[in-house]
Amino acid sequence: MGIYDRDYAARPAPRGKLSVTMWLIIINCVVFLFTAFPINGLGWPMIRDYSRVTPGGGTLTEDTSKYYLPNGAPATSRDLRKPGTDVVRILRDADGKPAGKAEYEVVPALFSWGHFSTMAAFLQLQVWRLVTFQFLHGSLLHIAFNMVGLWMMGRPVEENLGARKYLAFYLMCGICGGLMYLILNGLGNIMLAVAPTVEIPGLLFNRIYTPLVGASAGVFGVIMACAYLSPETQVQLLFPPIALKMRTFAYAYVLIALVSLLWGTANAGGEAAHVGGAIAGYFFIRNSHLLRDFFDVFTDSRKSRGGGAKAKDKKPLFMKSEAEKDVEFQKRVDAVLAKAHEKGIHTLTKKEQDLLKEATRRSL
Repeated sequence: MGIYDRDYAARPAPRGKLSVTMWLIIINCVVFLFTAFPINGLGWPMIRDYSRVTPGGGTLTEDTSKYYLPNGAPATSRDLRKPGTDVVRILRDADGKPAGKAEYEVVPALFSWGHFSTMAAFLQLQVWRLVTFQFLHGSLLHIAFNMVGLWMMGRPVEENLGARKYLAFYLMCGICGGLMYLILNGLGNIMLAVAPTVEIPGLLFNRIYTPLVGASAGVFGVIMACAYLSPETQVQLLFPPIALKMRTFAYAYVLIALVSLLWGTANAGGEAAHVGGAIAGYFFIRNSHLLRDFFDVFTDSRKSRGGGAKAKDKKPLFMKSEAEKDVEFQKRVDAVLAKAHEKGIHTLTKKEQDLLKEATRRSL
């Protein structure tokens, strides 16, 4: 493992190169523009509700052969691509007779293809939604809060983890937020089927096709990372106008989300994702070495590519000579000293401070 894979090695973006945090903000804003100002012809039907119009039980099957407008006229291809159009499909019983309807709304294609829901991600196995929902937002206020939080909190975490690990960390926190929503929504719907009168705090009883969007699960993870890396840093709140330590601010923020989830507020689904992202952030900032293989789809980052210095860095510690260990230790110390010189000693993590103490002890 090379020096830049270590938790305490700060790696700011090179001059003139955009940071990962900035790229995430840009991508989120561009996607929001495409969904907030949809273009006719770039829409796609998204399920909004199912309803039975005939009494009785039994399983209903959706007739996927044709869409209809609310007035009963067949929907044209133009109708199905125009955002804002309402269309329906027929639900049929076991005998093939109309017994209900599935209501759809034509929304911007990116929103339809990218939002997360229990039905789409789990029942239909569209697992890519665990990532894509993190780049969609429901309103200008929604994206504004998330991007401001990401801008303020993301940069110091990125400098600590390095660009590649930071991106893996951010996406993993968002994925865990989606999984938390999936678990609680799935359990909630099972309870509705088994014991409809029983309500368990924390479970999500909204329908399995309710969309989940937003970057806040990843942002909550980043906030928890800041609480670990810079717990004593002062955070000035606008309302109420008070200053809090970063650690206090982060834990209070997560506590509010947890209470809102247990209380069952209107945004309980979003709060479930917040809590899931925060838990992931708490864990992975303390175990960031687990993120090294996040992008290993076609390659294995643990294998050396081309020998040389990289091959040396991958050599297990017990196989290194004392001279190699001393050189590596000095490199680590130099990186910490460079960070302290550039950003101030107050920005050093506990591990970095301990490393300097160890260097001082060795020099005595």
